[in-house]
Amino acid sequence: MSSPRTKSFTSSFLAGSISGTCSTLLFQPLDLVKTRLQVPHRRAALTGAAQSNGTIRVMVQVVRNENLRALWKGLTPSLSRTVPGVGLYFAVVHGIRQAVLCGDCDPTPAMAGMFAATARTVTCAALLPFTVVKTRFESGEFHYRSVFHALRSMRKREGVRGLYSGMLATLLRDVPSSSLYYMFYTAAKTRSKEMVTDEERIWTINFFCAMSSALMACLITHPADVLKTRMQIDGRHELGTYRMAKSMREDEGVRIFFRGAFARIARRSCVIALSWT
Repeated sequence: MSSPRTKSFTSSFLAGSISGTCSTLLFQPLDLVKTRLQVPHRRAALTGAAQSNGTIRVMVQVVRNENLRALWKGLTPSLSRTVPGVGLYFAVVHGIRQAVLCGDCDPTPAMAGMFAATARTVTCAALLPFTVVKTRFESGEFHYRSVFHALRSMRKREGVRGLYSGMLATLLRDVPSSSLYYMFYTAAKTRSKEMVTDEERIWTINFFCAMSSALMACLITHPADVLKTRMQIDGRHELGTYRMAKSMREDEGVRIFFRGAFARIARRSCVIALSWT
């Protein structure tokens, strides 16, 4: 028979995967819009379309110039990454908690941040090629027939560096984002338990803690998200993370590092809140 620990580990994996699937299906349009906003000049130059600003304007432009289904471009690679990714993340966090903590003890905010950072690093390293494919599908600049075709083409034309392009930028986004979110969430939830005793309000409190924690984590790490997107689409792997960031700042100013922030924060906040409450 399976031990309680094994059952709990499996439950965490399945719950995370199911939650990730639902979130991806619901909020993929926001992810696509975020990507389009982060590569406006390059896309405008390639397609001849006018540059659009704002989440709603980009959505309208996509539907008008392509079709409604185009808002879900990148759904397949997104699911290929999200389903195992969310499941793996939850499972690793759960496994570390079980190994480090005794019984039902709650981790300190610092410990929670370390758990999340470790889990996110493992997930990012394992699934980065699917992240690159997802970003390229969403940009509308690449015309791969399938996820497998994209992976094979990138491996053939760009080598392993293409499959893992933007890895440092991705880690600079995902690891701090997960750590900060988990620390904020744990601290807020612990504080709320001390202040609120009404069981009927627990769900509302958890939802608020998740949303506010996601907002703060996203704001802090958004510049790394923009840098990641540019590196995975640009294809100039020889530049490196620092030189790419310097080039972006010199050519487009500091504001470029906050393009698509609203779309990312809206999506990320909803996804995390639904996943953790």
